[in-house]
Amino acid sequence: MADLKSEIKCPSCGESRLASSFLTSKVSGQKICIACFRKEKKAAGASGSEAAKASPAKAETPKAAAAEGGEAPRAAALEAATAPAAAPATTGGLAAEGMAKCPACGKEMDVKRFVTSKKSGQKVCNMCYQAERKAGKADQPAPSAAAGAGAKAKPKPVAAAAGPHASAAGPVPAGAGGAAAPAMAAPGAARVRAQTVRLRSVDQPSGDVDRRDFLGWLALGWTAFTAASAQSAIALGRFMFPNVLFEPPSTFKIGYPEEFEIGKVDERFKASNGIWVIRSESMIYVLSTVCTHLGCTPNWLETERKFKCPCHGSGFQKDGINFEGPAPRPLERFRVKRAEDGQVEVDTSKKFQYELGQWNDPESYLVV
Repeated sequence: MADLKSEIKCPSCGESRLASSFLTSKVSGQKICIACFRKEKKAAGASGSEAAKASPAKAETPKAAAAEGGEAPRAAALEAATAPAAAPATTGGLAAEGMAKCPACGKEMDVKRFVTSKKSGQKVCNMCYQAERKAGKADQPAPSAAAGAGAKAKPKPVAAAAGPHASAAGPVPAGAGGAAAPAMAAPGAARVRAQTVRLRSVDQPSGDVDRRDFLGWLALGWTAFTAASAQSAIALGRFMFPNVLFEPPSTFKIGYPEEFEIGKVDERFKASNGIWVIRSESMIYVLSTVCTHLGCTPNWLETERKFKCPCHGSGFQKDGINFEGPAPRPLERFRVKRAEDGQVEVDTSKKFQYELGQWNDPESYLVV
């Protein structure tokens, strides 16, 4: 082709266009402009759809012929349906320009759209050529009439499911030498066959659950039931034993009176029983270690001779009287008495409060 920037006359439409806008025609093989190339492509697509619609009508003729009489009429009808029409009596090729009739479909078209058939060697239109190529790809060799009558071929149910298109892929006509020739199936029949096989391949039998699956589900159900029963048993057992605080006994012995030093605060039972034991010259009394403000535990400061609460700074004297901080009242006393064996016995279930005048009760102290 000339320089891409030069203008060339299109052999199809006759208009002059830039050489860079020319493409090779798939029908004539010549360089044509892009506008003619697009028109040619649209015409080929429309003709292809018309040929696909016309294929079922062609397949009905051999089916009717085969129904009337045996294998021979069926083969003849199939050959008549698949073989191209008789070519016009021409000795040479088609003219370079003008209109011509396609020997396969009988339509008149521009001679530039004709291509040499690989099957018959004749010039056929582009649509028939494309249909012939598609049918050649989908075609598969079929058994002869004698072999097909005695053997059970697998394609039989496929042909039955394909409907009117099945006859196009049926028995194959015999050639000149008696050998079986491959059948030229219509594009529609090949398409239906492929779809039918695909549907049959995904068809799965819907049976009941087998024994292994049943046993698996049964084991899972029993496991869930056992777990639920165990949870219920644990909950019932927990209900039968309510929450109980296991505290030390409220009545206990702390020793003999001689074991406590006069004027000292004994803190040996602070952590275990929550009491302070104080002995004076005439008596022994027991104070609670709970602050009367918010329930904290004060500490005995020996150097300052007082009980001091670390939470909010409440202060109590050695006898339990509050004198500083937010504590509203003195510390409480517990019941104290001498046991039968001579030891000092404390009962924390009985309390005595100073503001109620209960410190004068003989049980709030032990005379020694």
